[in-house]
Amino acid sequence: MFSVLNLENNLQNKIKNLLSNRNLPIPKVITNPFLQDTLIENDLQGKDLFELEKDKIKILSTDLPIFNDEAFRYYLPQFIYFYLMWPEFIVEDMFIQVFFKSNLLNEKTYRFLQFKIDEKEIIVEFLQKIYDEIYNITKTKEYKELKVWEQEEVIVPFKAYKTEIKEAIALWKVTN
Repeated sequence: MFSVLNLENNLQNKIKNLLSNRNLPIPKVITNPFLQDTLIENDLQGKDLFELEKDKIKILSTDLPIFNDEAFRYYLPQFIYFYLMWPEFIVEDMFIQVFFKSNLLNEKTYRFLQFKIDEKEIIVEFLQKIYDEIYNITKTKEYKELKVWEQEEVIVPFKAYKTEIKEAIALWKVTN
């Protein structure tokens, strides 16, 4: 039987391969010029996430929306990897929203178009994994038998974003 753990390990390996084989320089400037944040620049400039303490990564996971386009592309696979390895060091609600269609990210923006097919495939696989987890938990007999207030006590990461995640999967598949 193929377990979720195997899927996670497979995705982690794909991300590791992607990171070791792509030829992207570490961004010199991290934040959008209009929203420049010197704290983020000082924390991350010239570094990979792997060089930082996990608590710092947690804080930075909330700042992805103000990363410039190049930094967004460079760091997004690293944040996905960190979420798969140590989800407690990523602010889930803020993190998941960076994948959703918005004024900053849609099929016509450079922020989206700059991603290569192999990067988009990893993003789609990650989003699909999350969507499947929501579905697998919320469709169980045990979950359905819970009263509404009891269902709310069951921790289902990203459950509130189920529709947006499905739309994000379609967005990221657009050019695959």
